Amino acid sequence: MYNKNVQKLRLWAVFNLIAVWSLLYTAILLIEQRERFIPSWPFILASFAAGMYALMPYFSVRGVWKKKTREKRSIIIKIADSKITATAIAVLVFSLFLYGIIASAINSSWVEYGNLFINTRLVHVMTIDFTFLTILYPILIWDDMKRRNWENKKIFWLFALLPIIGPTTYLVVRPKLK
Repeated sequence: MYNKNVQKLRLWAVFNLIAVWSLLYTAILLIEQRERFIPSWPFILASFAAGMYALMPYFSVRGVWKKKTREKRSIIIKIADSKITATAIAVLVFSLFLYGIIASAINSSWVEYGNLFINTRLVHVMTIDFTFLTILYPILIWDDMKRRNWENKKIFWLFALLPIIGPTTYLVVRPKLK
């Protein structure tokens, strides 16, 4: 009984971190949208329900068509580029991360999670979704760094190799758009 409750806490933290990943993607894809013919906002909205599965079609065509001119910065882009937004996302990420660590410290049986991964479709899909969200985000970080004239490969790898913490930190420390 106790182990099942701890496992539910851990799953709850991972499930909510997937929603946070959608926020992290939103903070860059809304800014990127003004450079692309295909709008990113429908894919972003769908990602809150379907995670990476909703973003895959956008990723498959995002590099195909680019606009030659840039639009003015709208209020949505200003909000996505805001340090307040980045800080709010960071607080959410770190609190969920801490929550997951505490749940794991109570009972650190990853074997149970592995059994759930194999036997439960939701956990299986959720884990794969989280993995793909983690793997593809560095592409957006590098493109955003180029957009901001902040092409530093050492700093990029720091953000890219720390799952969820690196991308969250990137949003907080990235320079403003010109």
